[in-house]
Amino acid sequence: MKRHNLLMHLAAVLFSATCGSAAWAQPECRPYWAATPQPPLGLSPNLVAFDDGNGRAVYAVWSTLRKVRRFDGGSWTDVPNTGITTPGLFIGPLVLHHGNQESLCVMVWGPRTGDLAGGTFNPYDIITYSWTGAGWQLFNSHPNFRKVIPVLSLPWRGSRSIFGFGGTTHTTSICQWENNDWRIIGTTHALNVRLTTFDDGTGEALLAFGDFTQINGVPCQGFAKWDGQNWKAPWPEPVRGVRQLFAEFTDHNGRALFGAFEASINGEFTEGIGRWDGRTFSSIGGPVYPPGHVGGYFDLQVWDDGTGPGLFLAGGFHMVTGNVETHGIAKYQNGAWHAVGGAGVGGAIERMVIMPHARGNSVFVHGVLHTVNGAPVQRFAQLVGCPNCYVDCDLSTGSPKVTANDLLCFLNTFAQRDPYANCTMDASINAADFQCFLNRFAQGCP
Repeated sequence: MKRHNLLMHLAAVLFSATCGSAAWAQPECRPYWAATPQPPLGLSPNLVAFDDGNGRAVYAVWSTLRKVRRFDGGSWTDVPNTGITTPGLFIGPLVLHHGNQESLCVMVWGPRTGDLAGGTFNPYDIITYSWTGAGWQLFNSHPNFRKVIPVLSLPWRGSRSIFGFGGTTHTTSICQWENNDWRIIGTTHALNVRLTTFDDGTGEALLAFGDFTQINGVPCQGFAKWDGQNWKAPWPEPVRGVRQLFAEFTDHNGRALFGAFEASINGEFTEGIGRWDGRTFSSIGGPVYPPGHVGGYFDLQVWDDGTGPGLFLAGGFHMVTGNVETHGIAKYQNGAWHAVGGAGVGGAIERMVIMPHARGNSVFVHGVLHTVNGAPVQRFAQLVGCPNCYVDCDLSTGSPKVTANDLLCFLNTFAQRDPYANCTMDASINAADFQCFLNRFAQGCP
């Protein structure tokens, strides 16, 4: 109680001092980090954002404990398993579509208990449930839906279509859900296949990347295109698809597909993030590792942090092309790479989820995270974009928006070494951050 009264008294003194100062220049908005409630251990890194009618939230799966967890921007809660009757491990979550209607889904995976009419391409039972906001129900009750593992919904000819994988231990069948059945649209002997769709100006097409040399007998070196009828090889040289990491983005050269793929051009492979515009491959660079060091990049998203849309890359790296020092997250914009978030993260970011928040439009990051800008975090943190009101620490909704309570709030975060208290966005929380907050407090909100 004495400590609280002392802080209140100090906040009041500082409030009077700053409000009595000369006029301050209007502050420039800039992104900042904030701590979030610690997520439970054991969560899958495959986080998704979804609005079930109760507001947009982050969802994650704890596979072995058969739990789905929800983060609403303030706290983590369990999503009840009501309606899930199938035994087995939880897989997901993922967002699938009936036409243009999206559903939050979780798959339950267990050994097949019986054959299915019409044959099967999958030796396991994969039962897909969708969340209604109050309970779970079968995403698609048609028995044929169980034949194939649904992987993702992709834009397709003005709507969205579900694609999945079936096959045997020696082949992979690329399948599309259509007219209440899975249609095998391609078969290959490769087990590592990545899918996305892209319109290069000739219409929406399915693109496949992987370690294959043919699909449906059509020779192709790790990269193939399906136009809805036929497969073809759109590139004459080998392409390496590293992982399921794709994003459409318009850069200074126009719209293109970016991702974790490397293409051979005149016998030499590109490095870093690849760019495919429908006609040719190029590279925009990416993480740079010192000799003997191993890192990785794990997520790629388009986000507007207040400076315009940018291509954000997350992973375990400390430098990107152009000798730009940045830790765990970087932005590609206007033809160049840029550092993000001040001193960045200690550890590696495995997943970024974009979601609105009371502080401002945000990217929530999850992974093997130990610190953010020198402040301790546990696996989860929030990067707040612009516009924002940084000095509205307590997120009050009254008027005036910025009060002495925000100074008290900052003092508490400073004492707790919350990333929010790193006002200078450097590698440590110290007296300079205190002075920085006072200056920005006096300026008010942008």
